[in-house]
Amino acid sequence: MAEILHCYVALNQADAEFIDGSGVLDPQLFGSRCHVPLDQSPEAAIERSLHDKTTTAVQAATDTTNWRLLKVTLSSEQVSRAFQSGYLHWSSGMKNLEWWGKLQLRSEGAPGLLLTTEWIQHPLNALGLSAWGNSILGAVSNDSGTCGGCQEKAVPVWQSGAEFAKEEYCAKCWNQFFMQCSKRSLHENTWDGASAQAVSSEGGA
Repeated sequence: MAEILHCYVALNQADAEFIDGSGVLDPQLFGSRCHVPLDQSPEAAIERSLHDKTTTAVQAATDTTNWRLLKVTLSSEQVSRAFQSGYLHWSSGMKNLEWWGKLQLRSEGAPGLLLTTEWIQHPLNALGLSAWGNSILGAVSNDSGTCGGCQEKAVPVWQSGAEFAKEEYCAKCWNQFFMQCSKRSLHENTWDGASAQAVSSEGGA
């Protein structure tokens, strides 16, 4: 294990401002009840955030986007203490680290675990629709198909799920669909989920 450990979390501007203001990075922001994902390079952190359904993540296909990297630094002693106390874990496959619990930016999450954090600006050039599709949608279902949306022919297409009759669409149409469904920030998604759960609970009462 390195003497000093640097980890990164990539966020868009809206989420970064929200977290910096609160001083807490909550696992619920990432749809997890347990942990905050910590990547060991800025590139890996941004790649992870591109899979979030935020407007910034979807815009990355066609526009230059600006990301805020939360850099978390732990000394060798803190790394050892965090593992022993159960805060720090390796992910499945040991691809990245996980911080189990709320990550405190300016106070001790546990005795001896006052972490050093800083924000770094990181612009990202447009990926291009094809690269975005390969990264976000996975393998194409047809390298030279007809898009069920714009009807463009001889283009790479990706198949939709059964709820959309497994129709095939090009990267541009998928990107437009994702944009319609996207939210400005992850914490807006969290609020919506909490509201929906509350409504469901009230309805079942």
